[in-house]
Amino acid sequence: MRYVCSHEDAIWYWYRYRDSGLDRAPRLARPSLDGTSSARSELRRLGLERHGVTPCPAFLLGETSCSGGESGVTRQILVSQTTSNHPSSAFYPHRWHGPLPAGFLVQIGDGLFVCTPELAFLQMANALDDVSLIRLACVLCAKYALDAKALTSREAQISPAATGLSSAYEGTIGSRQPMTCVTRLRKLLDCCESHHGRPRATKALALCGENAASPREVEMLFLATLPKRLGGFGVGGAVMNARVTPSSRDAALLDRSDRQYADIDLYWPAAKVGIEYQGRYHEDTLSEDRRRLNMLTSMGLRVLQVDNQQLLNVSTFMGTMAQVRRMCGKADLNTSTSWLVRHDELRRRLLGAGKMRL
Repeated sequence: MRYVCSHEDAIWYWYRYRDSGLDRAPRLARPSLDGTSSARSELRRLGLERHGVTPCPAFLLGETSCSGGESGVTRQILVSQTTSNHPSSAFYPHRWHGPLPAGFLVQIGDGLFVCTPELAFLQMANALDDVSLIRLACVLCAKYALDAKALTSREAQISPAATGLSSAYEGTIGSRQPMTCVTRLRKLLDCCESHHGRPRATKALALCGENAASPREVEMLFLATLPKRLGGFGVGGAVMNARVTPSSRDAALLDRSDRQYADIDLYWPAAKVGIEYQGRYHEDTLSEDRRRLNMLTSMGLRVLQVDNQQLLNVSTFMGTMAQVRRMCGKADLNTSTSWLVRHDELRRRLLGAGKMRL
């Protein structure tokens, strides 16, 4: 008998255990769903909790999930096309039509398997709206991590009036290698051309940003670059944490003598325009930040600085983005009533008591 952890449950598993060597575990060259079952009595004998297979918390994906809002109660499992369907309050089976792509299933125990982040992303393509799907891609490709234990224990304490993840989870953010990258996600999509979620997943990847170092950077990316139909300012072509290598003369202005580069939070290389987010920790490094900004200016780059208060203030951030659009050679944004409604909803989701807490 086989149990294949899939969809948001697989993402949650990778988020917690990736750093324990899961990314180095062998991926099955010939994955199979033979012997999968959705029978509750059979699956419980596998000792799922003992192997760390737990349902994804409801707050991970917010209102939208595969099981119609029951994420956090129902385990998401992948079954073969011929498996008898036994949906229950404990297990929600998803049928996979055709062979599984090689290399996108990992064995985690006797009879226990988990889908890779790439395969789970494709599975979620038709279960999430556009903004949530793009954000999921950004999270999978991010180089930051929230402490999973602190996240689950503190979620219930977060007030509905919380102003965003960065402030609500102060001190729980660390760095790590991304779970995947856009290249590997696209490789999976190339292997699953007939999957019904592929078109939406492909569109989401086109708007995804890699290497985010904090949730605030993802939020800033969304507001600045998402197309107007989604409520963003539509200034595409930005790169997250773009690395700039200065000349030896310019490098003397950097904050550390041993550093030979500078990373820009959000950068439009074609226009040499960037935005730097000044978080709370920057209050202790004002002198170093000024030297770094001077260095970037001497290289011919134009970099605007945005702090948390500016980001949360609608009119102030709109003024900043008007500057960015002009510096990137774009016309002023037509702030129609319909766009303002979409932008307000996007800000609520990103900066309010929003979705996608990871």
